[in-house]
Amino acid sequence: MKSLVINLSQKCNAKCDHCCFSCLPNSVNCLTDEEIEAVVRYAETHEDVELVSLTGGEALLRKSKVLETIHRLSILGKDVTLITNGFWATNDKNTKSLLTSLRTAGLRYLTVSYDNYHSEYIPVDNIKRLFLHIKKFDIEVALNMVVDKKNRGVDLLDKLGESIFGVPITIVPASPVGRAKNLNMEDLYLKTIDELELTCPATGWEFVIHHDGYVYPCCSPSVFETNLRIGSIGDADISELEDKFYSNMLLYILKREGFTWFIDKMKLDLTGKKFVSSCEVCKFIFSDMNKIKSITDDIKEYYVKEFENIGVSKL
Repeated sequence: MKSLVINLSQKCNAKCDHCCFSCLPNSVNCLTDEEIEAVVRYAETHEDVELVSLTGGEALLRKSKVLETIHRLSILGKDVTLITNGFWATNDKNTKSLLTSLRTAGLRYLTVSYDNYHSEYIPVDNIKRLFLHIKKFDIEVALNMVVDKKNRGVDLLDKLGESIFGVPITIVPASPVGRAKNLNMEDLYLKTIDELELTCPATGWEFVIHHDGYVYPCCSPSVFETNLRIGSIGDADISELEDKFYSNMLLYILKREGFTWFIDKMKLDLTGKKFVSSCEVCKFIFSDMNKIKSITDDIKEYYVKEFENIGVSKL
């Protein structure tokens, strides 16, 4: 397992309308210190784990735990990334102080999640200040923006000005998951099934530990509303979950055949339906356990024909 993602908490200083996890300031849903310790210890003792990503919610609301985790993993040569909304960059002193702490702990990669939705809670000057100061530290920084037809972020990029020179920017369409289900569907960038690539866009599976302790195979917002979860770190050892992760036939077929195999076997008529992305197609297919159970025999047949020698986790 090369990559681990730890969603520390659902708690966030913001309550954005597009939030895929429905994060909010008074949420108490989080991984316990003991659960985080188990994940970190696993990463420390497994050389194949090369990258650990820390996110939330807003991860830096648990600053001490974040700094401790970065330090423990970075001294072992692991790459650690952190995702933040930049709420803490309120002035020059605070910004330089936290960036110093992050770099001293060993952080090398920082992703800022900011767009028109975030701007209701976090001043654009925070983000501008963060980008200007981080250039003085040996920390690579990137910007992630979520957009829809009414909130395209162009005004924010203009306000950020020269501070974003050289900063990689990833722009993704808002997807109707979490609180974003309440967005106006007409504002979303929708495509017909024929316009989408019906393959999983993930280049490789990730081991994602959500703030409720459940483990998922990727970090797409849509996956957290499916039945593709592997299990819970509260109920099973991480090594045991890893075994289930790599022997899951649903995931194996999905990676090999794409979504078309499941659409055909489930006899789904998607004529006229529109989706933001193939990830939303994934949610449509795998959020209904009855759909999955309806193709149990097809999955068994697939296994018998091609994969008799591999272990398969119980569906």
